[in-house]
Amino acid sequence: MLDWIIENKEWVFSGVGVAIVTTIIGFLIKKQKPEPNNSIQNSRIQNSTVLQNSSIENLHIKNEPRKKGPSLLKIVDISLHEQKDKYPYIEIKLRNVGDSVAFIKKVIFDIKDVGAFMKVRDDRPCAVPISWNYDIKLSSEAGEYSYEISQVVPPDDVDRFTFTLAHSAGPLNAIFKIFLKIIYDEDDKEITTEPILINIPSSYDILGFTVGSNVNEYAINHNKDIYSRFEKYTGIMSEEYKKIFSAE
Repeated sequence: MLDWIIENKEWVFSGVGVAIVTTIIGFLIKKQKPEPNNSIQNSRIQNSTVLQNSSIENLHIKNEPRKKGPSLLKIVDISLHEQKDKYPYIEIKLRNVGDSVAFIKKVIFDIKDVGAFMKVRDDRPCAVPISWNYDIKLSSEAGEYSYEISQVVPPDDVDRFTFTLAHSAGPLNAIFKIFLKIIYDEDDKEITTEPILINIPSSYDILGFTVGSNVNEYAINHNKDIYSRFEKYTGIMSEEYKKIFSAE
Protein backbone atom coordinates (compact mmCIF):
# COMPACT_ATOMS: atom_id res chain seq x y z
CA MET A 1 0.00 0.00 0.00
CA LEU A 2 2.76 2.41 0.95
CA ASP A 3 4.68 1.56 -2.29
CA TRP A 4 1.49 2.28 -4.28
CA ILE A 5 1.09 5.67 -2.63
CA ILE A 6 4.76 6.59 -3.35
CA GLU A 7 4.43 5.56 -6.98
CA ASN A 8 1.18 7.55 -7.39
CA LYS A 9 1.95 10.48 -5.03
CA GLU A 10 1.38 13.07 -7.65
CA TRP A 11 -2.09 11.76 -8.40
CA VAL A 12 -3.03 11.06 -4.74
CA PHE A 13 -2.09 14.53 -3.54
CA SER A 14 -3.66 16.28 -6.46
CA GLY A 15 -7.12 17.89 -6.08
CA VAL A 16 -8.96 14.84 -7.38
CA GLY A 17 -7.21 12.45 -5.03
CA VAL A 18 -7.82 14.61 -1.95
CA ALA A 19 -11.51 14.86 -2.81
CA ILE A 20 -11.86 11.09 -3.15
CA VAL A 21 -10.00 10.39 0.11
CA THR A 22 -12.12 12.96 1.98
CA THR A 23 -15.32 11.42 0.66
CA ILE A 24 -14.26 7.93 1.73
CA ILE A 25 -13.30 9.07 5.27
CA GLY A 26 -16.56 11.00 5.68
CA PHE A 27 -18.59 7.96 4.58
CA LEU A 28 -16.82 5.75 7.14
CA ILE A 29 -17.40 8.25 9.99
CA LYS A 30 -21.11 8.67 9.14
CA LYS A 31 -21.56 4.90 9.03
CA GLN A 32 -20.10 4.48 12.52
CA LYS A 33 -22.23 7.36 14.06
CA PRO A 34 -25.50 5.96 15.69
CA GLU A 35 -28.74 7.22 14.23
CA PRO A 36 -31.14 8.96 16.64
CA ASN A 37 -33.95 6.79 18.04
CA ASN A 38 -37.04 8.31 16.49
CA SER A 39 -39.42 6.13 18.56
CA ILE A 40 -37.99 7.46 21.86
CA GLN A 41 -38.18 11.05 20.64
CA ASN A 42 -41.78 10.59 19.46
CA SER A 43 -42.67 9.03 22.82
CA ARG A 44 -41.23 12.05 24.64
CA ILE A 45 -43.26 14.42 22.47
CA GLN A 46 -46.45 12.44 23.06
CA ASN A 47 -45.87 12.27 26.82
CA SER A 48 -45.23 16.02 26.92
CA THR A 49 -48.46 16.65 25.01
CA VAL A 50 -50.44 14.41 27.38
CA LEU A 51 -49.00 16.18 30.42
CA GLN A 52 -49.78 19.57 28.94
CA ASN A 53 -53.35 18.56 28.12
CA SER A 54 -53.79 17.08 31.62
CA SER A 55 -52.51 20.30 33.20
CA ILE A 56 -54.95 22.37 31.11
CA GLU A 57 -57.88 20.12 32.10
CA ASN A 58 -56.93 20.32 35.77
CA LEU A 59 -56.68 24.09 35.47
CA HIS A 60 -60.20 24.26 34.03
CA ILE A 61 -61.54 22.05 36.81
CA LYS A 62 -59.94 24.15 39.56
CA ASN A 63 -61.25 27.38 38.06
CA GLU A 64 -64.87 26.20 37.87
CA PRO A 65 -66.95 28.07 40.53
CA ARG A 66 -68.55 26.01 43.30
CA LYS A 67 -72.27 25.55 42.72
CA LYS A 68 -74.30 27.23 45.44
CA GLY A 69 -76.75 25.18 47.41
CA PRO A 70 -80.25 26.32 48.38
CA SER A 71 -81.12 28.47 51.39
CA LEU A 72 -82.07 26.70 54.62
CA LEU A 73 -83.60 28.56 57.57
CA LYS A 74 -83.38 27.37 61.15
CA ILE A 75 -85.32 28.80 64.11
CA VAL A 76 -82.76 30.12 66.60
CA ASP A 77 -85.19 31.40 69.21
CA ILE A 78 -88.84 32.35 69.82
CA SER A 79 -89.58 34.86 72.59
CA LEU A 80 -92.85 36.40 73.79
CA HIS A 81 -92.90 40.02 75.03
CA GLU A 82 -95.69 41.68 76.97
CA GLN A 83 -95.90 45.40 77.70
CA LYS A 84 -98.12 47.40 80.00
CA ASP A 85 -100.96 49.05 78.07
CA LYS A 86 -99.67 47.66 74.78
CA TYR A 87 -100.21 44.54 72.77
CA PRO A 88 -97.80 41.61 73.21
CA TYR A 89 -95.45 40.67 70.40
CA ILE A 90 -93.61 37.57 69.26
CA GLU A 91 -89.92 37.91 68.40
CA ILE A 92 -88.50 35.53 65.79
CA LYS A 93 -84.76 34.86 65.39
CA LEU A 94 -83.70 32.90 62.33
CA ARG A 95 -80.40 31.70 60.91
CA ASN A 96 -79.80 30.89 57.24
CA VAL A 97 -77.40 27.92 57.21
CA GLY A 98 -77.63 27.53 53.41
CA ASP A 99 -75.58 29.08 50.59
CA SER A 100 -78.29 31.27 49.00
CA VAL A 101 -80.31 34.23 50.19
CA ALA A 102 -83.60 33.28 51.86
CA PHE A 103 -86.50 35.61 51.04
CA ILE A 104 -89.33 35.26 53.53
CA LYS A 105 -92.58 36.08 51.77
CA LYS A 106 -95.36 34.77 53.98
CA VAL A 107 -96.19 33.72 57.52
CA ILE A 108 -99.11 31.54 58.59
CA PHE A 109 -100.70 31.73 62.04
CA ASP A 110 -102.21 28.30 62.61
CA ILE A 111 -104.68 28.88 65.45
CA LYS A 112 -105.48 25.60 67.19
CA ASP A 113 -107.72 26.95 69.96
CA VAL A 114 -109.16 30.25 71.23
CA GLY A 115 -110.45 31.03 74.68
CA ALA A 116 -112.16 34.45 74.80
CA PHE A 117 -112.98 35.32 78.40
CA MET A 118 -116.24 36.98 79.42
CA LYS A 119 -116.81 39.53 82.16
CA VAL A 120 -118.45 38.16 85.25
CA ARG A 121 -118.82 41.68 86.65
CA ASP A 122 -120.26 44.56 84.67
CA ASP A 123 -117.02 46.57 84.65
CA ARG A 124 -116.39 48.56 81.50
CA PRO A 125 -113.44 47.10 79.55
CA CYS A 126 -110.67 49.31 78.23
CA ALA A 127 -109.52 49.53 74.64
CA VAL A 128 -105.78 49.31 73.78
CA PRO A 129 -104.24 50.74 70.57
CA ILE A 130 -102.39 48.53 68.02
CA SER A 131 -98.74 49.41 67.35
CA TRP A 132 -95.70 47.30 66.47
CA ASN A 133 -93.65 45.85 63.62
CA TYR A 134 -96.16 43.56 61.86
CA ASP A 135 -99.63 44.19 63.27
CA ILE A 136 -101.65 40.97 63.22
CA LYS A 137 -105.32 40.74 64.23
CA LEU A 138 -106.06 37.09 64.95
CA SER A 139 -109.38 35.52 64.14
CA SER A 140 -111.81 34.24 66.73
CA GLU A 141 -112.00 30.89 64.92
CA ALA A 142 -109.41 28.09 64.82
CA GLY A 143 -107.70 27.57 61.45
CA GLU A 144 -104.79 28.71 59.30
CA TYR A 145 -104.60 32.42 58.41
CA SER A 146 -101.97 33.72 55.97
CA TYR A 147 -100.34 37.17 56.13
CA GLU A 148 -97.99 38.59 53.50
CA ILE A 149 -94.62 39.85 54.82
CA SER A 150 -91.19 40.68 53.33
CA GLN A 151 -87.97 39.74 55.15
CA VAL A 152 -84.52 38.89 53.76
CA VAL A 153 -81.99 36.71 55.59
CA PRO A 154 -78.52 36.74 53.91
CA PRO A 155 -76.44 33.52 53.76
CA ASP A 156 -74.75 32.60 57.03
CA ASP A 157 -76.54 35.46 58.79
CA VAL A 158 -79.46 36.07 61.13
CA ASP A 159 -82.60 38.19 61.24
CA ARG A 160 -85.09 39.19 63.93
CA PHE A 161 -88.59 40.61 63.54
CA THR A 162 -91.82 40.86 65.52
CA PHE A 163 -95.55 40.34 65.23
CA THR A 164 -97.79 42.53 67.39
CA LEU A 165 -100.94 40.58 68.17
CA ALA A 166 -104.55 41.58 68.80
CA HIS A 167 -107.71 39.57 68.38
CA SER A 168 -111.34 39.89 67.41
CA ALA A 169 -112.64 37.02 69.54
CA GLY A 170 -114.49 39.28 71.99
CA PRO A 171 -114.24 42.45 74.13
CA LEU A 172 -111.85 40.95 76.70
CA ASN A 173 -108.51 39.18 76.72
CA ALA A 174 -108.31 35.80 75.00
CA ILE A 175 -105.75 33.03 75.25
CA PHE A 176 -104.48 31.37 72.06
CA LYS A 177 -102.66 28.19 71.15
CA ILE A 178 -100.77 28.96 67.92
CA PHE A 179 -98.27 27.29 65.61
CA LEU A 180 -96.35 29.89 63.59
CA LYS A 181 -95.37 28.69 60.09
CA ILE A 182 -92.79 30.69 58.12
CA ILE A 183 -92.85 30.26 54.33
CA TYR A 184 -89.83 31.34 52.30
CA ASP A 185 -88.28 31.27 48.79
CA GLU A 186 -89.90 30.49 45.45
CA ASP A 187 -90.28 26.78 46.24
CA ASP A 188 -92.30 27.54 49.42
CA LYS A 189 -89.98 25.95 51.99
CA GLU A 190 -91.52 25.93 55.48
CA ILE A 191 -90.41 25.98 59.11
CA THR A 192 -92.80 25.73 62.07
CA THR A 193 -92.45 26.84 65.68
CA GLU A 194 -93.34 24.95 68.82
CA PRO A 195 -96.85 25.57 70.17
CA ILE A 196 -97.19 29.19 71.37
CA LEU A 197 -99.56 29.80 74.31
CA ILE A 198 -100.27 33.51 74.77
CA ASN A 199 -102.75 35.87 76.42
CA ILE A 200 -103.79 38.64 73.97
CA PRO A 201 -105.88 41.79 74.56
CA SER A 202 -108.93 42.49 72.41
CA SER A 203 -108.96 45.05 69.60
CA TYR A 204 -112.52 46.07 70.43
CA ASP A 205 -113.23 49.69 71.40
CA ILE A 206 -116.40 49.48 73.47
CA LEU A 207 -118.22 52.60 74.54
CA GLY A 208 -120.73 50.82 76.76
CA PHE A 209 -122.89 47.74 77.21
CA THR A 210 -125.71 46.31 79.34
CA VAL A 211 -125.65 43.12 81.39
CA GLY A 212 -128.58 40.68 81.44
CA SER A 213 -129.71 38.76 84.52
CA ASN A 214 -128.22 35.42 83.41
CA VAL A 215 -124.89 36.76 82.09
CA ASN A 216 -122.83 35.93 85.19
CA GLU A 217 -123.76 32.25 85.29
CA TYR A 218 -123.11 31.83 81.56
CA ALA A 219 -119.80 33.69 81.78
CA ILE A 220 -118.58 31.57 84.70
CA ASN A 221 -119.35 28.31 82.89
CA HIS A 222 -117.81 29.65 79.67
CA ASN A 223 -114.56 30.64 81.42
CA LYS A 224 -114.35 27.30 83.26
CA ASP A 225 -114.52 25.49 79.93
CA ILE A 226 -111.61 27.59 78.63
CA TYR A 227 -109.51 26.77 81.72
CA SER A 228 -110.16 23.04 81.40
CA ARG A 229 -109.06 23.01 77.74
CA PHE A 230 -105.98 25.17 78.00
CA GLU A 231 -104.50 23.86 81.25
CA LYS A 232 -103.52 20.64 79.40
CA TYR A 233 -101.51 22.41 76.69
CA THR A 234 -97.71 22.62 76.67
CA GLY A 235 -95.46 24.93 74.64
CA ILE A 236 -93.87 28.39 74.74
CA MET A 237 -95.92 30.31 77.33
CA SER A 238 -96.12 34.06 77.86
CA GLU A 239 -95.86 35.41 81.43
CA GLU A 240 -99.46 36.70 81.40
CA TYR A 241 -100.63 33.30 80.21
CA LYS A 242 -98.85 31.64 83.15
CA LYS A 243 -100.44 34.09 85.59
CA ILE A 244 -103.93 33.10 84.47
CA PHE A 245 -103.40 29.48 85.54
CA SER A 246 -101.27 30.19 88.61
CA ALA A 247 -104.07 32.38 90.00
CA GLU A 248 -106.80 29.87 89.20
